[in-house]
Amino acid sequence: MTNLQLPDDNIDARLKALGNKIDQLRTEMRQVREETIYNTQITSIQDSVVELLDIARLHQKLLRVSEGNVEQDREVFRQVVSEMQGIGTENQRILEHLFRRKGE
Repeated sequence: MTNLQLPDDNIDARLKALGNKIDQLRTEMRQVREETIYNTQITSIQDSVVELLDIARLHQKLLRVSEGNVEQDREVFRQVVSEMQGIGTENQRILEHLFRRKGE
């Protein structure tokens, strides 16, 4: 089965860091209403939104990979079950043959 984590993408840590950043920005915006700082904070919030969108894209990518793996695993399982049924049938024929020979 494929590892579903993408290298160097710690989604939980990134979400927590963004949440902290947004909380800090909200606190700063309440305390200081100067136009320059306000514009900087708006830009920072926009950057945070872009980061959230990136995380959402990664999440969707992981979901698609996961769904693909589930379908592949189901197909492999079906093949294994089919092979096992064939082996079981062959074993049954061999046993019947041996029992017939023993009875002769």
